[in-house]
Amino acid sequence: MKRSELCFELPPDLIAQQPTERRSDARLMLVNRSEQSISHHQVADLPQLLKSDDLLVRNIAKVSRRKMTVQTANGGRLELTLIELLPTVIGVPSDRETTGGASWHCFVRGRAKSGQSITLPDGQVGQLLKLTDDQPPLWQLTTSTPLEQSVLDEMAEVMLPPYVKQAVPETRYQTVYASVSGSLAAPTAGLHFTPELLTALQAKGIELADIVLDVGLGTFLPVLTEELRQHVMHHERYAVPGATATAVNAARLAGRRIVAIGTTTVRALEASTRGGQLQAGASSTDLFILPGFPFQLTDVLMTNFHLPGSTLLALTMAFAGVDLIRTAYAEAIKQRYRFFSFGDAMLII
Repeated sequence: MKRSELCFELPPDLIAQQPTERRSDARLMLVNRSEQSISHHQVADLPQLLKSDDLLVRNIAKVSRRKMTVQTANGGRLELTLIELLPTVIGVPSDRETTGGASWHCFVRGRAKSGQSITLPDGQVGQLLKLTDDQPPLWQLTTSTPLEQSVLDEMAEVMLPPYVKQAVPETRYQTVYASVSGSLAAPTAGLHFTPELLTALQAKGIELADIVLDVGLGTFLPVLTEELRQHVMHHERYAVPGATATAVNAARLAGRRIVAIGTTTVRALEASTRGGQLQAGASSTDLFILPGFPFQLTDVLMTNFHLPGSTLLALTMAFAGVDLIRTAYAEAIKQRYRFFSFGDAMLII
């Protein structure tokens, strides 16, 4: 598949700058694979659109504060966004609120030089080293002492997507069920859920199960190679609790549907499946899902409308079919659906 096949023209005014006032008021496009049909609903209609014995799996990752302004030796300012600790440890730490280590991958905004010293908001001195010439370039920040997440919470802020130009309350860039800190970005399909909607789903008999995938470079870096298979996915950490593995495997055995909330949930489920069985445990994945991928667990996918040229759009096409997704996106633009993180959603059955 070519990168050009992931490209489409999107009117800029369809890029959502603010979430809907009530999360579940967002529009929901129902895309039916077997019928090749499209219909229009709201997220609040999910209890009526799903089956009573469905198992809904969600990503409970919580967005951590990682963006900060630092000072250079000559009095200049740079904006740093910390991405992940180095070296990347396979597995998820038991205490996710405390982040140890003194070296980070990061993005830098401003005129930075490799090897220069910077001063963090807490007065600590660090050093920057440029690692790649990619767009955006990847840097390494080294500090003399570890940066605890509690310290970052005091001196940093949440990084909103670059296409969001308006201020948005930090709470609206967290799912209502976010509980495990460590993610750079939000699993945005989950932003549409309210406590009331979750209660309504459970009242219908729909079961809930949780995974954790820390959203990072693997999810949001765009495809830059024309041949998609040449794109290198970055690893993202994930964890599958034992209770979730048990629930998913029991649902599969009983012939019930597995409903994945978001592409990050799909990646965690499919990456940790062996012989049709979901394996519990913590690991990391660089799984790149393209059309032709043999999905083992995911039956239904709820996801937002994604950026052109993104790995997320490739995954959505792999799940629903390239032509059907192209038709759905054309219809979404015609019907003026709102796109990207704070936009509307589709439910693919």
